[in-house]
Amino acid sequence: MMELQKIEIFVDGFPLETPYYYWKSAMMVPALLFKHFGAFVEFNEVNGSIIFQSEEKIFTLFNKKVAKGTSCMYGNSYVPFFHVAKKLGMNIEIYENTIFVHLNSTNCLPVMYKGETVKKLVALTFDDGPASLYAPKILDILKEKKISATFFVIGDQVNMFPHVIKRIQHEGHAIGNHTWSHPNLLGLTTSQLLKELQLTDEVIFAHTGIRSTLFRPPYGYYAKSDLQIISKAGYKVIMWSIDTVDWSGIQKEEIIEKVNMEESPGAIILQHCFGTTTGVLEGTVRALPFIIDNLLKKGYEFVTIDQFI
Repeated sequence: MMELQKIEIFVDGFPLETPYYYWKSAMMVPALLFKHFGAFVEFNEVNGSIIFQSEEKIFTLFNKKVAKGTSCMYGNSYVPFFHVAKKLGMNIEIYENTIFVHLNSTNCLPVMYKGETVKKLVALTFDDGPASLYAPKILDILKEKKISATFFVIGDQVNMFPHVIKRIQHEGHAIGNHTWSHPNLLGLTTSQLLKELQLTDEVIFAHTGIRSTLFRPPYGYYAKSDLQIISKAGYKVIMWSIDTVDWSGIQKEEIIEKVNMEESPGAIILQHCFGTTTGVLEGTVRALPFIIDNLLKKGYEFVTIDQFI
């Protein structure tokens, strides 16, 4: 078995670490690495090929051309880096054994980390729901405080808890797409990503009658080509400026402190509402009333993400 090593490739000046190995003097890298360079990547299991598309260039690599190179080694399909890069017309420089990839950064699509405002506006967001335990408790607090938030929902969870998504909509909260099964987008082909988006869109529409235009990538991971696919599907990518790390089970005091330390106009606060058994998100529920009251006392107004946009 060939031993994997790791190398940093600088993409427009930013380092990107990738595994690689050498086969017949060719540097083999994961096929999906090319998503970071703006290429769409698709696998055709019928004829054993990998299809790369970048702007108007389309290139197909067949198994027989590189033999073991495109076999599923370590759970991923590896391809010859420089061969594929040349076929896609990529601008690559090598200096002192370091690889530099130069992209057209002017074509980068916007990603929202904060609302563009000087007013004291802030957005609460909750990921990975709906579910039957914490989501209703969070909704109870928001209702009592007369606060609107944004829920980035998982399609499979919506399918299991339709009454909760209906309550989210009925009580005036915004809804965003958070994929069907919460995968790392970096491991998805073009068709797999589209399926995650479309299935979730369909189940949200089936239970609420709305089409969301907000999308948050699971774990906050995405490649350049993912942004193009997501944008073409009609979504705006929403990240966050304050990560409470509540999923780790931290206590309410730590969550409150994180928000207090990082609050600013336009802040987007990331919290979660998953779970059907008591445990990890107790700190989230206990901290939420204090977060709301503290920010209100400081003159902040709570808005949904679509109000920011």
